[in-house]
Amino acid sequence: MAMAPPRILVLKTGTTFPRTRRRFGDFDRWFLDALRGTEAQFEVRDAVSAPPPRLHDYDGVLVTGSPASVYDEPAWLDALEEALQEAVLRQATPVLGVCFGAQALASALGGRVSKNPLGWEIGTVRVQRTDAGKRDALLGGDADELCFQATHQDVIEALPGEAVVLAGNRMSPVQAFRLGSQVWGVQFHPEASPAVLEDLIRSRRVALEMEPALDAAGQTGYRVALDGLTPTPEGRSLLARFVELSSSRSGRSVASKSALETLSPGRSKRNSPVA
Repeated sequence: MAMAPPRILVLKTGTTFPRTRRRFGDFDRWFLDALRGTEAQFEVRDAVSAPPPRLHDYDGVLVTGSPASVYDEPAWLDALEEALQEAVLRQATPVLGVCFGAQALASALGGRVSKNPLGWEIGTVRVQRTDAGKRDALLGGDADELCFQATHQDVIEALPGEAVVLAGNRMSPVQAFRLGSQVWGVQFHPEASPAVLEDLIRSRRVALEMEPALDAAGQTGYRVALDGLTPTPEGRSLLARFVELSSSRSGRSVASKSALETLSPGRSKRNSPVA
């Protein structure tokens, strides 16, 4: 029997291109659209304009992507990383950091983030699950490989020593990881649709066409990314599973209309040793 839906905090860490925002909404809207039909109460807070609220007051926390880079140390990042540190220490609330959110999570616990020397990873990407990933509560399943949307030029170069790698690929060896039992980071965008990615790819055309050709036909990253876009139901399923895990925090059982079947902290932040 369904009980009170979980309260999910969406921490918004920036804003997307104006054209994309007009067509599809901002980073927070992508999550809400992907989780439409899922029984949960969502509260959006802007982590750029004000420090985050207490994360353990919620049943689950989603941290969005951002145009910012962790290594540029924007002024608002310290408060976000402090909140993420506490979440890892408490292990009381499921947290999922996405793209920049994952990088901030790694950085908060002593990991290292840098610009990817291989360039942009953008479009529909394949990631390979590790053995730990196949057994994971959020990412688990039998398939060796999953597809998600992605857009990033930064990469998690080194994880905190406590982190467990759940998935990776050639472009980004750390595509998903877990800290403790309830805190996850994913480099890809489970919330993004192919239509959103197409708009982002077109907005970044100049930068992508400046990168070296990626195939024998001489196609640039721009054309390869556009031509390779496909639906990724795994993303929606991962988010629906996260809501299920959040609903379990207080012993709740919340029915979701989304298909689920497709699918030691506390070190100081930037100067800690890394794995």
